[in-house]
Amino acid sequence: MRLSNPARFAADLHRRPARRPGSDSPTERFVNPGVPVLTPVAWPAESRSVFGANHWPPFQSAHNIDTPSARVAKPMRGETMPKLKSSPKWRKEMDELKKIVLEFPLTEEVKWGWPCFSSEGANVVLVHGFKDYCALMFFKGSLLKDPKHILIQPTENMQVTRQIRFTSLAEVVAKKAIMKAYIKQAIEVEKSGVKPKYKKTSEFKVPEEFQKKLNEMPTLKTAFEALTPGRQRGYLFHFAGAKQSATRAARVEKYVPHILKGKGFMD
Repeated sequence: MRLSNPARFAADLHRRPARRPGSDSPTERFVNPGVPVLTPVAWPAESRSVFGANHWPPFQSAHNIDTPSARVAKPMRGETMPKLKSSPKWRKEMDELKKIVLEFPLTEEVKWGWPCFSSEGANVVLVHGFKDYCALMFFKGSLLKDPKHILIQPTENMQVTRQIRFTSLAEVVAKKAIMKAYIKQAIEVEKSGVKPKYKKTSEFKVPEEFQKKLNEMPTLKTAFEALTPGRQRGYLFHFAGAKQSATRAARVEKYVPHILKGKGFMD
């Protein structure tokens, strides 16, 4: 077979993601002439909505980032920062935060699309960015002593994690010594084996829009109660996360079929 445009064919081949047999999920690496394809892994659906189907790297999914344990990814110490989910305006600040964290014996990984640092497989801190700030997040922040009163609870539903937020590189540099003290403390807490206390699912407030739907549909109430506590919390967090009632109601309507099928928010 003769190709009408060999250069274009080669370029398309380079961009095309490798496929796992019997699956439409991209794998760890792209098909690249002369480079062997690595062992396929599942690519979470949420990653495609952030990076697009052909971007690297994929990130690990989780029903709730407010948990300190997760599968350990391949260490990436010394590698360049991966493509992140937020605006690149915090790149310098986040690079500096990474340098500070890497002064400690922690393993750098990519989780939830962000540089995450763990000790013996347990998450300790994560560097992430948002529209108005970037932050150093402590997975067991509620267990840390906070003499400087700088730890912030990200949202009402985030029971254990805490952040130190930054809006400039100068602020990161100025708080370097303070951060190092908090990071050291976080590592000690992790090694101590102390476990944070989480509220029971029954203690969380059910959004009014979802409660109304549960009252209207007994089958939905039965299906929701049959879900695992983690899946139940996932839905409650997602529904309550919308500021407007109309948005909350729309979210409820969207996920009614998922709940009836026994699926979790991220399934």
